[in-house]
Amino acid sequence: AQFKDIVGQTAVVQTVMNAIRKNRLHQAYLFTGSRGIGKTSIARIFSKVIRCEHRQDHPEWGLVSCDQCSNCVEITEGRSVDVLEIDGASNNGVDAIREIRDNANYRPASGSKKIYIIDEVHMLTTAAFNALLKTLEEPPEHVIFIFATTEPHKIPATILSRCQRFDFKRVSVPQIESRLEYILHEEHIPFETQALHWIARSAQGGMRDALSLLDQIIAFSDGNVTSKATQESIGLLGSETLLSLLKHVFERNFKQALQEADELYKSGHELRTVVMSLLEWTHSILLAQADALESGVVTLTDSEQSAVLELSKIRPTHEVELMFQMLHYGLETIARSPQPQLVFHILLLKMARADEVFRPETPQKGGSSLPKPQPARSQAQLQPQTQPQQASNIRQPLPPTPSKPNARELASVLGGKRPPQAQPTPTQPATEVPKAVTTTQPQLPKPSDWPDFVQQLKKHRPFIGALVEFASITGLPSEQEPILKVIFAPSFETQYTQLSGNAFRTQFESLVRALLGSHIQVQIQISPTAEESLAERRKRERQEQRKQAEDRVHNHPVLKEARSLFGVELGPIEFRSPNQGASI
Repeated sequence: AQFKDIVGQTAVVQTVMNAIRKNRLHQAYLFTGSRGIGKTSIARIFSKVIRCEHRQDHPEWGLVSCDQCSNCVEITEGRSVDVLEIDGASNNGVDAIREIRDNANYRPASGSKKIYIIDEVHMLTTAAFNALLKTLEEPPEHVIFIFATTEPHKIPATILSRCQRFDFKRVSVPQIESRLEYILHEEHIPFETQALHWIARSAQGGMRDALSLLDQIIAFSDGNVTSKATQESIGLLGSETLLSLLKHVFERNFKQALQEADELYKSGHELRTVVMSLLEWTHSILLAQADALESGVVTLTDSEQSAVLELSKIRPTHEVELMFQMLHYGLETIARSPQPQLVFHILLLKMARADEVFRPETPQKGGSSLPKPQPARSQAQLQPQTQPQQASNIRQPLPPTPSKPNARELASVLGGKRPPQAQPTPTQPATEVPKAVTTTQPQLPKPSDWPDFVQQLKKHRPFIGALVEFASITGLPSEQEPILKVIFAPSFETQYTQLSGNAFRTQFESLVRALLGSHIQVQIQISPTAEESLAERRKRERQEQRKQAEDRVHNHPVLKEARSLFGVELGPIEFRSPNQGASI
């Protein structure tokens, strides 16, 4: 293999070749990226070109090794004593790295460079990384380290800072198709373009996976890569089958949709994989509805693009978005369900009825109609009536139907985890934040001290009072200094941020003026010199009480006598409540 055979990593290859040309080689390189995209292959080619005795600089292909000298042959056959390839997963201990460190001090048997390729380097233990660090800090001039990993975030920063890092890209579908086509032409194997497209998409950016799939299909089809052989060999879900299933769902054809779903299950397809594929096609439909199908995010054939455009016209965008969310949450549900087939059936039915699940505009067949929201009643209407009202006339106001699906309700329908609560819309407000106390309200009883002030805050605004419990003051305001300074310690920065924010500051200031006087000003600060807060004092007092109770238990004469007679020790002491005391 040569640099010219590497697909999709043009920037990395160009940089490495220029470093060799100008003899500006670094002591350590880090190749990162997903699996099967050429990290180890480039490391081997890099090593071979560096040590080749007759390398050439081709005007079209760049640097090329001769593949005939002793160094090239030994590296190709994996028996070079100066190019050592080590699996970091199986040789991750400190002893293996110490051996590398000791051998690195010896000059290469031939040539000018000794190269260590460590694959999956993130699997090394902390002790192994520490043993390697000294060599990287002061490396011998004749040694080059090449590290390959799929998880660079697991490598210590001290190692990363001493490496030249190259991030490899996923190979695009057209690039994989082009490479597979070139290989089949060279091997004189007939093929269908659609089959190569399916292989490239199934590889998900990995060239190695694409080559493995191609070899499997060639063996299965006896040297003829067809679309049918591709589907049968690797169990690939054809786009026609998935798009047909989606079309039945979009057209609310329940019977046909369930029949096709049942056929997929009987064929042995993993239902989680089916849902993932439907998720991808729903994503393509949403892109089509946003007129972004040509953005290059997805690669479709002409027939697939026509089918996606047709489906994008059947249902409105907000319903397709709801279907996408259903599929997304359905992935986890199907994966952990003992009856995935039943869950998949209900998932398809819910998708087909996406407009009815959360937007009941008309009464269902055989059901009663939902009452419309009633206007607010006057005070007189709220008074008790002298005669009982008929049960059939009692109408509870309902919140307006949201125009878009509610993800929280969606999770409950599918039985999965609920996502975070969405922000309330103007037409359906959540529980209102209590309005701030204004200066027009009657003056509240003036607190006698700071604990009394906090207690009254908690009585009128419990959450604000809970925040202020973590602060201290220099003293209550007076006529000479009409300022209330509320000071938080740095450890209570969260409470400081909440109280000083726009949501609660106005309410807090209004309460202060209502309790202490309309002329009082408020300052909220954070300072390392803040005194002990009420919350801290309460915690300290509880700890002291617990310590005193434990001492009383340990020093109880009966228990002391039992310990001396039987040679036993007390077990853990459990504090149930202040009234019950301790339990041993």
